[in-house]
Amino acid sequence: MNRHLSLLFLALIALTSCVSRFYSHKLLDKGKEAIAANDYKNGIAQINKAIKVNKQLDEAYFIRGEIYEKQGKYDEAIDDYIKAYKYSNDKSKEGLAAGRLLYEQHRYKESLPYLLKSYERDSTNQLSIYYLMLTYSSVGQAEDALLLSENHQNYNQNPKLIYAKAVASDSLGMTDYAGIFYRSSIEKDKTNPDAYISYANLLLQTGNEHAAMEVATEGIELFNNPELMKIRMSIFTSWYMWHDAVSEATTLYNLTHDIKFIERRARFYRFIGLLNNACNDYDYIIKTDSNNTDALFNRAIVNLRLNNEDEVFTDLHTFLNLKTEKTPTWQLNRAREIVSLLSKEIEPPVLTITKPEIYLNTYLGVKQKEDSIRITGSYDEKSSIIELTVNDINALNSDTRTFDAKIPYPSNDTVYISTVDIYDNNSISYYTLTLYDSIAPEIVILKPKIDSLETSWIKTDKNDINIKLLVADNSYINSVLINSIQLYSGIDKRTVFIDTLITIPADNKIIVEVTDMFNNQSVKTFNIAYAEDIEKTILPIKDILVLSFDGMYNSDSMCINLVEFLESCSNVDISKFKNTTKKSLERLLLFDLNELIEEKNYKNVVLCFNGRGITWKDGNYWLPTNSDTTNKSTWFNLSFLSSVNNNLNIEGTVAIITNDIDIPEHNFSENKEHEIYTFVQYSNNIETDSTLTLDSLTTGAQKIDFIKLLEQISAKQPKRYTGKYIKSHNIKPMILFIDEKEE
Repeated sequence: MNRHLSLLFLALIALTSCVSRFYSHKLLDKGKEAIAANDYKNGIAQINKAIKVNKQLDEAYFIRGEIYEKQGKYDEAIDDYIKAYKYSNDKSKEGLAAGRLLYEQHRYKESLPYLLKSYERDSTNQLSIYYLMLTYSSVGQAEDALLLSENHQNYNQNPKLIYAKAVASDSLGMTDYAGIFYRSSIEKDKTNPDAYISYANLLLQTGNEHAAMEVATEGIELFNNPELMKIRMSIFTSWYMWHDAVSEATTLYNLTHDIKFIERRARFYRFIGLLNNACNDYDYIIKTDSNNTDALFNRAIVNLRLNNEDEVFTDLHTFLNLKTEKTPTWQLNRAREIVSLLSKEIEPPVLTITKPEIYLNTYLGVKQKEDSIRITGSYDEKSSIIELTVNDINALNSDTRTFDAKIPYPSNDTVYISTVDIYDNNSISYYTLTLYDSIAPEIVILKPKIDSLETSWIKTDKNDINIKLLVADNSYINSVLINSIQLYSGIDKRTVFIDTLITIPADNKIIVEVTDMFNNQSVKTFNIAYAEDIEKTILPIKDILVLSFDGMYNSDSMCINLVEFLESCSNVDISKFKNTTKKSLERLLLFDLNELIEEKNYKNVVLCFNGRGITWKDGNYWLPTNSDTTNKSTWFNLSFLSSVNNNLNIEGTVAIITNDIDIPEHNFSENKEHEIYTFVQYSNNIETDSTLTLDSLTTGAQKIDFIKLLEQISAKQPKRYTGKYIKSHNIKPMILFIDEKEE
C-alpha cells in the first residue's frame, strides 16, 4: 500500500514538472513573438512569467539578457547571462555571452572562466578564441594568447584573431610584430575601430606621429570615433597646432558632451592668448559644476593675466574653501601666494555667540558659576574657517557653520575662541564670563542743585547749564546720555563721572539715561526754571502760590505784570515756566500741582496764563494765534482748568488769570467749596496812572473788581493800589503794579 502511494506521489511530481515545462515554454514562445515584433516590454513580461513558472529555464534568462544588453542595462544582462550559463547543459553560447560582456565592461578577471568554459565546449568557435585571447592579454597572460593563436593556425586569416595576436604582441613589448599584425588586421577588415585605435597609439609610442596622424584620420573618416579624435588632438598639441586642437576639442564635446573637452579647449585658448575665450569656457564649466576646483583655479590664473584682481580673489577664495585631500599641493601654495600678492585684507571671522547670552560684544552673562559651561555660536558666511577651538577644545561644525563646545569653567573667567582660515590666518577672540544681575544703575546729580519738585533754578539770561553727575552699577556701564546726546560709551567701567555743558532745550527739561551691560536702564529727569534775585518787600499777601506760564507753546507774548508785583512779596512763592509745552502744562495741572500744594501746605493759588491766542471749537480749546489750526497737537483743552478746580485739595481761593484767553463759563464746575475766579482782560483803551479796575471780572454770572479779589485772597482790610498801563509793540496793555497806598 505504501509502495503504491509513493509511486503515485512520484507520478504526480513528474506530471507537474512536465506541465510546468510545457507552460513555461508556451510563455517563452509568446515572449519571442513579442520581441520579434519589437515589443520588448511585453516580451520581457512574458519571459518573466516563464521564469516564475520555471526558474531553471536557461533560454529565458539568455533572451532576457540579450534584451537588457540592447537597452544598455549591462549589469542586468550580465546577471541573466550568468544564470543562463548556470542552468544550461552546453554552456558554450552562454559562457561566451557572459565572458564577452564582462570583458567589454573591463571586468577581465571575471570574464576569463566563462570564456575558458565556452572554448572548452567549442574550441572551433573563433569568437570564443578572439575574446579569450584579448582577455589573456588584459590579465597579464599574453603568452597564453599567442600560444592559443599558434594552436589555431588554420584561422590565421581571420582579421579579428590577427588583431588579438597584435594586442598580445603589443602587451609583451614586441612592437615590430604588433605593428605588422595591426596593419594586417586593418587591411583585411576596415570595420574594426579598435584596430585603428591600438595601431595609432602604438605609432605614437614609437614616435611615429605622422603615421599615427594618418591612421587616426583614416579611422575618424570611417567611424567618427572619439578615441581616435583624442589621439589626433594630442598630436595637434605636440605640433603646437592650437587652432586645430581647439577645433578637435569642440568636436569631441559636441560628440560626447564630456565637460573635460571644454576644459581642454580653455587650456588651448590660453596658449593662443585668447584669454577671454578661455575665461568664457571656465565660466561654463563652473556653471555646470560649481565645485570644480581645477576650473576655479585656472580661471583665477586667467583673470590674473587680465588684471581682474577682484575676480581672482573671489575664485581663489572659493577654491581654497573647496579644497580636498586630493587637491595638489602646488595649487594650494600658488593660490595662497597670489592672495598675499594681491594685498587683500582678509578680515577675521565674525563670531556670533548664542549661548551664553553676550553683552557689549565682550561679556558672557551667567547666572552662577558651575564646573563646566557650554559655548555655542556661529560664524559669518564670508569666513572660510577650517579650524575652530574654544579654550583649546575643538568645536567646529563646518557643515552648518556653527561651533559647540563644553569647557571647564575657566579660573580667570576668560573664554578664548581661536580660528584658522583657508589662508592659514589665525584669529583669537576673547570674552569675559560675568555674573548676570537685574539691578539698574544709580544716578547722582551733583550739579545743578535740584529741589523737591525736580526743578533747578537758574538766571533768565542763561542759554546753557553745567551738569555734573555720577553713575554707578554693579556691572559695567554701557552708555550715558543727556537729552539723547551720548556722553559715555564703554565696556570697562563700573563708575562714570560726567562733567559737561548742555544747551537748555526748548522744553526746559533735562533727561539723563544710563544703561548697563545687561540693558538695565535708569532715567532721571529734572526741569529748568528761570528766577531773578529781586529785593523783596513784605506785603500783606501770604500763603499764596503763584505759577506763571510765560509764552505758552513758544508764542509771542509778555509776562502778566501781576507776577512782577507779586515777586516783590517775600511770603509769596513764584514759579515761572518759560515756553511751556502743551504736554508739560497738562501734566502740571492734572498731577504735579496738587502734589506741590500738599507738600508746601498752600492755602491759595494764582495761575497766570500768558498765551496770546484764540479759542477754538466753541471755546473748548485754546491755541496760539500763529499756530496751524489743523495741528491738533497745539490745541490746549480748556477743560483742564475745570480739572484744576475739581482736583485741587486747597482750603482757600483759586485765581486763574488769563491774558487774551476767553474762557467760557461752562468749563468750570461748582463742586468745590472754595471759590474760583477767572479774569479776562480785553480793554485796549485804559489811560496810564489810572486806578486799576479790570473791565470784566466774572465768577459764574457775578462781576467783581480786582481789589476785592486781593482782599479775599490775602484776608486783609481793603487797600487801594495804583498801577500803569504800558503799551508796547502793539500788544494789549499789561498790568504793572508800582506801589501800594493806604486808602
